[in-house]
Amino acid sequence: MKKMLTFILLILLSYPVLSDSHKAMRENKALENGTQILDNNFVPVYGQTFALDTARRVPGLVTWWDYATNGQNQHQIVVLGDTVIAAVQYTDSSSAATSSGRTMLYQVSYDGGLTWLTDPIEIAPLPLGGAYPDIVPVILSGNRTIVLTGRQFSGGSRGFSGVDVLLGAGSITSTLVPAPGSDYFSCWLSSSNIGGTYQSGDTLFFRKFDYTTNTYDTRLLLATPTTEIDASGRKMIASSSDGQNVCVVWWKSTAGTEALNCKFSTNSGTSFGSMTNICTDPLTVGSDQVFPWFGMDLAYKPGSNTVSVVFCTQPAGATGAAQGWKIMYWSPGINGGTPVRIADWTNTPVLADTGYINTSASQLQVGMVGISHPTVAYSNDGSTIYCVFSGIQKDTSDYGYFFNDLYSSYSSNDGATWSAPVKLSVSAVDGDEIYPTLSKNGNTSTSFGLLYFNSGFPGSASFTNTTTPRSRNYTIYTRINPVTGGQIPIGINTISNEIPSEFNLKQNYPNPFNPSTNIRFELKSNSVVKLTVFDITGKEITKLVNNENVQAGIHEVKFNASNFASGIYFYTLETKDFKQTKKMMLIK
Repeated sequence: MKKMLTFILLILLSYPVLSDSHKAMRENKALENGTQILDNNFVPVYGQTFALDTARRVPGLVTWWDYATNGQNQHQIVVLGDTVIAAVQYTDSSSAATSSGRTMLYQVSYDGGLTWLTDPIEIAPLPLGGAYPDIVPVILSGNRTIVLTGRQFSGGSRGFSGVDVLLGAGSITSTLVPAPGSDYFSCWLSSSNIGGTYQSGDTLFFRKFDYTTNTYDTRLLLATPTTEIDASGRKMIASSSDGQNVCVVWWKSTAGTEALNCKFSTNSGTSFGSMTNICTDPLTVGSDQVFPWFGMDLAYKPGSNTVSVVFCTQPAGATGAAQGWKIMYWSPGINGGTPVRIADWTNTPVLADTGYINTSASQLQVGMVGISHPTVAYSNDGSTIYCVFSGIQKDTSDYGYFFNDLYSSYSSNDGATWSAPVKLSVSAVDGDEIYPTLSKNGNTSTSFGLLYFNSGFPGSASFTNTTTPRSRNYTIYTRINPVTGGQIPIGINTISNEIPSEFNLKQNYPNPFNPSTNIRFELKSNSVVKLTVFDITGKEITKLVNNENVQAGIHEVKFNASNFASGIYFYTLETKDFKQTKKMMLIK
């Protein structure tokens, strides 16, 4: 069906079949140099061929750019109790093929992702603009806020740190990394410092940033060319929960000598030890030869100095593409320091038909592989490690690109073994699901916070794939059960699994209220639920539950009205078999 709908749309638009030969082979680095690239023959296609399920999209973070990361998964989602912070690089439709036409936005929810700020916060306004936002939550002058790092377009690609005076305030002070230095990615260290890694030319450095004084300290050398890193290298950083342990991981891209390397600090980045090799070219996994690719992520186990690294691979030697695409796990104390396989053609059904995959003429999106861009996180108690990644669909687009689904796997023994990958049930209509990012905080063994992109067309409308259709990319926030791969209703607290005799909507309590109140409802059967709030004029002001599949039982939702004026409001519960409205009063 997806293929036929795409075909019909392309005929109607007289859109030519693409002949771009971009493949996911060794020579395809698809690396960005920050220059502006426009294709004057670009034929825009707006919208998509089917209705996407965007019920959990983050308001305001709808972008037309789908090359989300500069290789790895930035920390674009943070969950701290009921507070959820999400960031994205953003372009409008007219700038979808312009590298330097990007800016960055962030959004905040104070009720677990149920509702969000009326408008997102712009991090790096145009014409300066920027890309690859990395979120570090901090406390400044006793108040919760964030430091955002990444890239600004200031005389080229420059690393920066931006501090908002207060979370959601939008008063951001940005400070560039001393030149030359690009793409500053960071982690929390202390009550005054974050630490970040960046490249200056083809050399890798670490540098602290004092977010109370907006100053950088002296840089530390991490890796030198050309044996340890090169100009196209990619890097990632993480710290332990106390900020004492820091790990920097980077990818060396030179063909034939690709490697994934790291260095550790045990004193908050004051000094680093010797280089450790995680993966070289080639690595033998079973009967397959692979080399590391630049999709990677890492996280520390809560309350420990144990680090987990995940990365994807490409085929080396005579190994076919389907056999060479893998998701791997590494931790220095597991399997003698040899990477452990999480997913590949032996346990991921879409790759099992190796003949089809290896002879397919369909193309991969820029910088991606068949199973790509893994992200990793721990449950708060450290008992579960969870990995989410993208994987191609066999039902692909007629203009030559693979669609992608999201898959996941988990480990309950510190990464020694992993569950069989499952396809996530995140959308009624798949579309193209890419660039998953797990929150490093706010997870339990049965619920992890996840951010990803969902669009109607695969193929990056970016600096490289400028001839692919343009479509909106929806930034989706959801929560996932790692065992089942199913979505967890956001903001809905189950009070009891006892099945009521009838549907019922209770009066909110307290009432009157300021600024929040609780709304309880009862379902006598599993139902698709909408819970909507209206003002006195009948205008919808928010959906507290937006077409969620909710189990039979007694449930409760919190309504936070901090952004609304005093007055009378109405709330309506609606299922297939029931609809009821009640009145409530906000008094400030």
